Amino acid sequence: MTSIIAVANASGSAGKTTTVVTLADLIGQTRRVVVVDADAQGTATSWLGYPPDEVQTTLGDVLLRRASLDEALLPTRTTGVRLVPSNRTLDAAAIELNSVIGREQRLRLALAGIDADVVLIDCPGSVSTITISALVAANSILTVTQPTMKEIAGVPEMLDAVQAVQEAFNPNLVFAGIVPCIVPPATHGKIYSDVMGLLHTTYQPLVAPPVRRSARVAEAHAQAVPLPSWSPTDKVTGDYHEVHDWLEGRGVL
Repeated sequence: MTSIIAVANASGSAGKTTTVVTLADLIGQTRRVVVVDADAQGTATSWLGYPPDEVQTTLGDVLLRRASLDEALLPTRTTGVRLVPSNRTLDAAAIELNSVIGREQRLRLALAGIDADVVLIDCPGSVSTITISALVAANSILTVTQPTMKEIAGVPEMLDAVQAVQEAFNPNLVFAGIVPCIVPPATHGKIYSDVMGLLHTTYQPLVAPPVRRSARVAEAHAQAVPLPSWSPTDKVTGDYHEVHDWLEGRGVL
């Protein structure tokens, strides 16, 4: 059975797309992966080698049934990874979807029978119609957060959304974990270590190994190369190897 994982957060930029693209690269070494870019910013699309504004067929076309999933799928230069791209037109598609009966099921139906071992859905940075559609389609959800009070305040909102989707649409959806991202060194202030402590106290054992803040991430994105391929021996890449192994140990991958 295909493992479909939605990576989402309620607000802010907390490393969501970095997590999706990096895990896709790691998983793609041994399995077939599809990245679904469900964010109108198209960051996953550009990171995997396609300028978003130049893409002809997008996730929005699939959700509005103007194209099939196979028509939208693109190969990438990353081993084992294909892409369903997105761009700014997804915002207009989401508005149009609001008047469609069964809109929450469109992504689930589109992904039915997909030829992949793992699907990673890069959700928008809010609990939107598209995010709910991703949760309906998924087997499990990961959320990400920076170690600040503002960012971790979005975790309960995401948990509430998961519970609502479980009750209304997808009782098998599993909240798989929380990935602390962009974590600064302990020397950068007690507030960060305090928030990490609070995160563990409140949500353990759902807290994944932390991912440190690193300039290598911005470099990799600028070069349109996933982090493990751009900087395979860097410490931040090692952090994501630990997250990958943690997810495998929990049966998510």
